[in-house]
Amino acid sequence: MQRIFAIIILTFALAANALADLIDDNSKVPNDRLSELVKTVQGDYEAPALSNTGSISIDKYNSWGISCKKDVFDNSKYCVLFNDDLYISILNGRYSILVGTNHFPRSGSALKIDKNQTIYGYEGIFKNPVVIIEQLKKGSTAYTRFMKWPYEYNKDGEINLSDFNESFKEMKRRYDVL
Repeated sequence: MQRIFAIIILTFALAANALADLIDDNSKVPNDRLSELVKTVQGDYEAPALSNTGSISIDKYNSWGISCKKDVFDNSKYCVLFNDDLYISILNGRYSILVGTNHFPRSGSALKIDKNQTIYGYEGIFKNPVVIIEQLKKGSTAYTRFMKWPYEYNKDGEINLSDFNESFKEMKRRYDVL
């Protein structure tokens, strides 16, 4: 159930990118979590919201889970690859990275691959997913950190990346045949 919730959160994050273009900095948007999140992830593309048609199935591939779906009404395609608290998704050709689920409101998150520089996100969402994916492909260990609701302390994780490349290629293969 938590995996499905994470998939929904990833879809929300991609939709938030699309909403970012609709919000003008001078507009009078209330200071709530949604508007903060939209301003944080500021994207340059429009991602359609996935409908709830069809079913979501999760398959195990190596140490990673893979879930893919194609919407029957608008033909939008979506796949997610996940291991513990790390989620890599592709929605209509655009990648996204998420660390953790059920984030403490307005909290930061972090991702570090091997000895590379720590990458910081907001409520688990990270900018520059392609750069992160390239580090994951070359890496051996990913370290994750986020604050889980309702606790206000860091939840740290460590993920072995030895089979990431093969699993990522499998996710892309499944995405391509949707």
